[in-house]
Amino acid sequence: MREGRTTFTVPRDGRTSTTFYKIVGDLTNGTPPLIVLHGGPSAGHGYMAPFGHLWLTHGVPVVFYDQIGCGQSSHFPDTLGDETLWRESTYVAELENLIAHLQLEHFHILGHSFGCMWALAYAATQPAGLRSLVLASPSVSAEAYVRSHDINRARLPEDVQRTINEAMRTQQFDTSEYCQARGAFIQKFLCGIEPMPAVMAEGVGNMQSDMTAQLTLGGNIEFGVGGSMKDYDYTPRLPLISVPVLVWNSEFDIHHDVTVDPFFEHLPRVRMVKWPGSGHLVHLEGDGKGEKAVKLVGDFLKPEVNAKA
Repeated sequence: MREGRTTFTVPRDGRTSTTFYKIVGDLTNGTPPLIVLHGGPSAGHGYMAPFGHLWLTHGVPVVFYDQIGCGQSSHFPDTLGDETLWRESTYVAELENLIAHLQLEHFHILGHSFGCMWALAYAATQPAGLRSLVLASPSVSAEAYVRSHDINRARLPEDVQRTINEAMRTQQFDTSEYCQARGAFIQKFLCGIEPMPAVMAEGVGNMQSDMTAQLTLGGNIEFGVGGSMKDYDYTPRLPLISVPVLVWNSEFDIHHDVTVDPFFEHLPRVRMVKWPGSGHLVHLEGDGKGEKAVKLVGDFLKPEVNAKA
């Protein structure tokens, strides 16, 4: 395992940022590495650690990194609300800079949740080195994201639904009743693993310790999207992605089928997987589920499998 840092200049903003990265495996072994983009935003790379096992099981080197504004990368807490800095182009530039720094000629990319946005934006530019793309619980658009929340709330007990709906109507989100109802939603569709894995607790801590990126990108909106990503829609760019793509979500996923179905409709080369009985963090779940998710990725990265996608 090797750790390092690289610097890059933020587009439009002009400031210098430092990106922390971690490499599991040997980048010189001839196998294209997998670059992992965490979600959150700002959860940090730690909760994606299970994918590091691909080095042992499939001989695939894995590159993790903390995106700007979280973990061990640069923080800019004085830029809350600065949409010149906190925007899609910043994260794509950071990814491009990391690839150049590591001198990667061929590689795969895996994005989870919010990280899928930067993975999609980058893949749509048709970079020469990209070999395949994995989208774990993505959301194709802000409109689909809101619909997903509406559908999932309707799957909760009626008393929980009423509490959440009343809080949204009155914009009162600080009551104990609402906190309990929101907790029920999170446990059902986001992280129902008991006890919460230490790597996920670390991710939650990252998001809570510095919410600058989170609030500027997504806004301070319960069950909705605001900020610089309030109108995001990757649907028009999907046909531009020519590499094989693996997409998945789960039965009890914060990103319901409405957020992933368009990928099957518009991506030229796509494989879809649905995890029954699982949630948004299937790669962290027990009973062999996490291992299956990691194995699925490793098998998908094999050249002969990619050729069929």
